[in-house]
Amino acid sequence: MKKKAKKTIITSVTLISLFISSSSVLSVFADTSNYQTETIAQNNFNTSINKLDKYVSLDKDKLQFSISDEAKGELTNQEYRFLLDRVNETNKIYSSIDKTKDVTISTENKTIIIQENIDMSVPSARSSYKEGRTDIKGYWWGSRVWLSRTTIRNIGEGVGLAGIWIPKHVIAASVATMGWALTKVPGGVVFNWTPGLPSPIWGNEWQ
Repeated sequence: MKKKAKKTIITSVTLISLFISSSSVLSVFADTSNYQTETIAQNNFNTSINKLDKYVSLDKDKLQFSISDEAKGELTNQEYRFLLDRVNETNKIYSSIDKTKDVTISTENKTIIIQENIDMSVPSARSSYKEGRTDIKGYWWGSRVWLSRTTIRNIGEGVGLAGIWIPKHVIAASVATMGWALTKVPGGVVFNWTPGLPSPIWGNEWQ
């Protein structure tokens, strides 16, 4: 009998520190007059996200994030604009979630959990060290994306999982930072994707 296992995808802002490289930098807050960005260290980006997290909630039925009324009065204009842009962009992406038989979707606190059903009798599914897996963790600030070697090497115009679409140019940018072309990548990769930022791909690692 074939055994089935579920790969769990959990969104939790408290886990963000696990995904941040201390050596990388990233552009974040925008000036309210001309929307110019300033570059800050990755650890400051982490601190900012944790600060803003308390103003965000998740509608467990619609699978959409929202911002509390207190945010506008308690945050600076730059912080509020950053928060609003990230939530709007993320809601746009996750509004396309497809509840098919291939995945199980649930919620926990401010977490969207996507479980992909994997046939564990298939050797490539068991041997995940080099091959890797293809999963997504959705946060209000963006996504943490896992892509297997096979998925990357056989990519078309992008990768879709439960209706969430990751364009080819996003994946190519991540793989390029690892020093490889898409068709030659030796293993699965994982990276953070925050659409709308000047440097939207960050936290690149091998699986």
